[in-house]
Amino acid sequence: MANISHRKRPSLSERSPPPEPTVTMVQTNHAKIAVTSIGPHDTAIHPDVFLHPVILCIHGNSFDSTIFKHILASPLQKTHKIMAIDLPGHGKSEDAIDPSKTYNHPGYADCVVELLLIMGIMEVIILGWDLGGHVGIEMLPRFPFIRAMMLVSTPPLGRGKDEIEMAFHWGNGWEKALCARGDLDPDECVTLAETAIEKVPKWGNTVSEFWKCVKRTDQRARKMMYEHLAAGKCSDQKKIVRETGVPIAIVNGAKDHYVNLKFFEGVEFGNLWHNTCFQIPESIRAPFYGDPKAFEPGFKIFVEEHSGSSLGSAAKVMALKLRAKAGEKEPEDKGERIGGRDGSKTGSKNGSDDTRMNVEATKTGEGKPEGGKGYSTAEEGTSKEELEGPKAGEEEIKAEERPREALAAKSKPTWASVVAGAVGKSSTSVSEFAISPTKEGLTPIDTNVGQQHVKGA
Repeated sequence: MANISHRKRPSLSERSPPPEPTVTMVQTNHAKIAVTSIGPHDTAIHPDVFLHPVILCIHGNSFDSTIFKHILASPLQKTHKIMAIDLPGHGKSEDAIDPSKTYNHPGYADCVVELLLIMGIMEVIILGWDLGGHVGIEMLPRFPFIRAMMLVSTPPLGRGKDEIEMAFHWGNGWEKALCARGDLDPDECVTLAETAIEKVPKWGNTVSEFWKCVKRTDQRARKMMYEHLAAGKCSDQKKIVRETGVPIAIVNGAKDHYVNLKFFEGVEFGNLWHNTCFQIPESIRAPFYGDPKAFEPGFKIFVEEHSGSSLGSAAKVMALKLRAKAGEKEPEDKGERIGGRDGSKTGSKNGSDDTRMNVEATKTGEGKPEGGKGYSTAEEGTSKEELEGPKAGEEEIKAEERPREALAAKSKPTWASVVAGAVGKSSTSVSEFAISPTKEGLTPIDTNVGQQHVKGA
């Protein structure tokens, strides 16, 4: 009888330690940026490789990437590359080369887009907190490879003079708020660090950890950013989220003392996840840090829901190359497009760049979708008759005759119901939209940006 040897299971001390995030310094035209990342394929992504979208975490005002330490350590690192960046003037990143150019929402967005192009990142799911959420919104018309976005404590701002006053609780006005001042003494740095996060967790020294973040922040950044906002120089973020087809999730702490949660009731979204602005009970400002057990299961569902296969930018490049090898011509602008979910051609005219994701929210004019939005999403292969609705003389199905739909309309889902799996897939994936650039136009993106600016730290 053959001898069968069983390999001894290694002891805990012999097992390899869990992976640690790596920090990379990337030179941009705005500043040298620190990128903390972890997960599979922890290198620059080549355009010909189709992977899950990268989870991009963008921190808030006066904080840095350390606020996302629980997200970086979450099980999502096994399936997705997770990147947490330090904005210019924050954390390990250098101060802005030109502060007036960079220290505002559009400036930060331009910097992040440039960073992604340098690193060769093709698709992202954004987790934006506070300032990071505003940066994510500003990225929507700038970077067409955003698969989905979750905003935490981020009210989309219009250009009205009263927008800042209505969106936040200021007390004595934004000019005197710590988050808008540059000249903070050590005690005020501690106060800002404590008030801007969750309840102090039992592990670690929160004050010392985030006090250093506030103290390190370029003092010009806070004041210049709010002066830029007050002058109405940022984009109309309300308009951006209303017109985009990118799925957006709104998640706030129910006890957020800084953001006016009622402000969201007046914001329209083109593709709001579950048509609901979620609130996590007992949570304050940053639930992904202070209450990860409550936040991460729902975030995982959101990420997985928008990480499925699609004709992303990299896959589109591959498809075009395969067509070229087979001797086929690229589709002319006759409404032909690669990208039906079954691999078929669809009849959507777009005239878009071949290496670019093309996202369009179809404005309906009449017949607004549920929730009062003035926009609906045209899925691939949707017929003209389906878009126009029932013809004259055809009887529409009344809400009371559709008990499931009527029940869903009356009872909006809660964060707990999403986590429990009681709520099905809601928002339409960006890959399911008809494809075309935003009306403001996009500068053609060079996906072959050199890697000479990327250095390991």
